[in-house]
Amino acid sequence: MRRKFLQITAGIAMASVALSGCDTPNAVTKPGAASKQVTLIPASSSVTPTEMTGVPGALYSIQTWPFKGAIAPNYGTNQSVKTYTANGFTLAGAHFRWPITDRNPKDYILVPTTIHDEPFLVWCHLSPVLDVGKPENGNFGYASNQQKPTGPSQMWMTPWHAYGGFLNRGAILITNDLPPAFSSTGNSIFPLNPKNQTMQSLAGSAWTGWFQWGKVAHSFRVPAPKPPVALTVAYPGSLAPAYQGVILTMNTSVLGANQGDASNLYYVNLAKHRIVGLASLTNGGGMFSAMRIVSGMVFTYSATDLTSSGHTLAAAYVYNEATGKRTTLKLMDRLIQQNGFDHWRIRGSKIYDANHQWMANLNLPMSVVGEPSAATFGIK
Repeated sequence: MRRKFLQITAGIAMASVALSGCDTPNAVTKPGAASKQVTLIPASSSVTPTEMTGVPGALYSIQTWPFKGAIAPNYGTNQSVKTYTANGFTLAGAHFRWPITDRNPKDYILVPTTIHDEPFLVWCHLSPVLDVGKPENGNFGYASNQQKPTGPSQMWMTPWHAYGGFLNRGAILITNDLPPAFSSTGNSIFPLNPKNQTMQSLAGSAWTGWFQWGKVAHSFRVPAPKPPVALTVAYPGSLAPAYQGVILTMNTSVLGANQGDASNLYYVNLAKHRIVGLASLTNGGGMFSAMRIVSGMVFTYSATDLTSSGHTLAAAYVYNEATGKRTTLKLMDRLIQQNGFDHWRIRGSKIYDANHQWMANLNLPMSVVGEPSAATFGIK
């Protein structure tokens, strides 16, 4: 059973390799060799930025164009959802099929994105998992802290084909080593500096030492833990479109622990071949967090009430994908009670909180906040 996700290349010219459980791509295609100059005209305040998230077996989106040719119900939220089947998926009017060696839709996470003005599908092929212990959730199955990936997962990018076909046709390998474990020392959160676990560090950084590009010769591995310490397993939880790439969430869980789940966010820039650690967020045990991802920007929040004074310590940022800069957001006492950033309004690149108070303007152009778009994927 696939674990549940937490609530919320300038060419990669890498040799294509056989997937364990996935076909070898038929051809390798590089993204455009040169990036076009981005216009400096800010997006209109009437524009709603692209916002979608791929999770195992499904795609969520507030835009409707990805669901052309498919049935995507809306369950009373501002997002529609398309659940994939063993026959594949339809996106932007094109039908794609899974690689013939693995047709389980829950083994895939994918999103459309734009790189050098060209459309791509970026996707993860997930490693099988082993259930550990007895089902903690009774008839609902195993909890996330009871499932251990059997090996690394993989990440690919496929040039968009309006005629569809096999997902791995012409695919380019990004990495074949999204590791199955991050730690054997009991660590549960992974900021850039493990000794700095302030709210600013958790909301504003994530450790990237595990990441390797391409076909990896020596996989990232951790030694076996010494009892009673348990292994901290890792697995891809979601993908979201980003400027020239994607936002990858790697979920981590301490096996068998009541606490120790975290969402680790990374900006993977496929044009510049660069990964940026954005945040390591957790909930429970006096810790609180929130996140939201829209094209061009990533919102992160981390807080704790485990203080001697009884006051809450917190930090919140919005990361600008185009410039690489973080903007500190003015904190509100009731951010978590207001469902985090869910009710914040983003118009163009202007940001307003749940009380309609102006928070920031990132001055991003339409070519950033509006991609991926229906036009780029051939929908008029």
